[in-house]
Amino acid sequence: CAPITADVTDAAVLIERGASVSGQPCDATFYAKALKAQQAGADAVVIYNNVPGVFSPSVAGAEPITIPVVAVTAADGAALTAEAADDPRIVAITA
Repeated sequence: CAPITADVTDAAVLIERGASVSGQPCDATFYAKALKAQQAGADAVVIYNNVPGVFSPSVAGAEPITIPVVAVTAADGAALTAEAADDPRIVAITA
């Protein structure tokens, strides 16, 4: 739930579903995650599940989300996280 401090310009931001383990209260909604990425300049958001299975995130909110937001499985998220280490177009963050 921390602000995005990485340079995410021209990148897809990879974000895990759920709240961080910091113990601090935060807004961990899909909308809040997508909005933070959009405000930081990301081109897209990929939210990956934190448990097995599929899900359908909603990013409706007061300020429109105008970048693509997609959801993937936990397995696909793990693969993308590994790929992010070598691909500057993918930025894995904790949000």
